[in-house]
Amino acid sequence: MRDADAPATWRKRYKNLNDKVDRWADFEYVAPSVIMQYSGGVSAGEYDAGIREGGHNVRTLHAITPETERSCFYFFNKADGYAKFEGPDTVRTWASTTDVFKEDAFMLEQQQLRLNNYDTDKLLNINTDVARVRMIRALNDRLRREQAAVG
Repeated sequence: MRDADAPATWRKRYKNLNDKVDRWADFEYVAPSVIMQYSGGVSAGEYDAGIREGGHNVRTLHAITPETERSCFYFFNKADGYAKFEGPDTVRTWASTTDVFKEDAFMLEQQQLRLNNYDTDKLLNINTDVARVRMIRALNDRLRREQAAVG
């Protein structure tokens, strides 16, 4: 997202960011259930100039582990670049981080509820589904290879 409004938390933390920022999020899927995310933001115009450091940088690990056929555990962790811009006396909390992950967990729960008793083969793939489609293809390919190896 280019030339987007900088989130209030970023404006508070990063004095070197403008009110408008360029944001990105890169994801890597590691089968069967891990997603590694690299997100960030720099002052508007810097991303197209090749700059991806000096602003907001976060690395996040999402690990979704099945519990039952219709439930899972959601583990997460995040490493950010805040510390290099803050003094040693800065008080840090996990409140804002856990709030975001609680929103993700709620979304996953709602998706599962909507998909219960639904034939997922009838889902229509749209542009915003590209990550889900690729993940399901990768997972199905892996399952086929494992089943072929067994027998």
